[in-house]
Amino acid sequence: LYYVKLYYGKNERGKYITKYQTAKTKKDAEKILTAFLHGKNTNSVTLPSEHTVETWIEYWMKHAVKPNLQETTEYGYRQIIKNHIIPALGKIKLQKLTADQLQQYYTIKLKTLSPNTVLKHHNIMQTAFAMAVKHDVITKSPTLRTTPPKEIQNEIRPLTAEQLQQLIEAAYENREDKHALLLTIILLCFH
Repeated sequence: LYYVKLYYGKNERGKYITKYQTAKTKKDAEKILTAFLHGKNTNSVTLPSEHTVETWIEYWMKHAVKPNLQETTEYGYRQIIKNHIIPALGKIKLQKLTADQLQQYYTIKLKTLSPNTVLKHHNIMQTAFAMAVKHDVITKSPTLRTTPPKEIQNEIRPLTAEQLQQLIEAAYENREDKHALLLTIILLCFH
């Protein structure tokens, strides 16, 4: 066997990062080395990373979402991440995550969630993984090679006169809010 030593550079602590690959022939070893060097020259090789999908998304939430988005948006993201993304994909190494794994994730989620909700999952991962590309953790985002569900436009059906009358009467009967609800409903109805 031939051993190919791949030198990636130094990590943030100044430690050399190397990996070894084996090849059966000298020609195969030369191909591995040539492909690696070409990747380094074209910036399509990244340092090996221990980040999993879970650790990267937590990093992204802490450094990109929390400082820049509203609390309600952050809360919504956290619920999707905690209840769906992490249980399904969290333990996978980020550099090993494939488009096929994401596509299967979408297919499974579409059995119990709406296409619009699964599209939100896709958008969260797409944004988080785009940051991973900018930080040289991955070379390409696997979300770019998936087909997420299409957004479904919900049909807006205006209330009938009878339904509107029932809504106003119900709001009028609720005197605890000092008619704020009634006023809001009337203003929205005639907007």
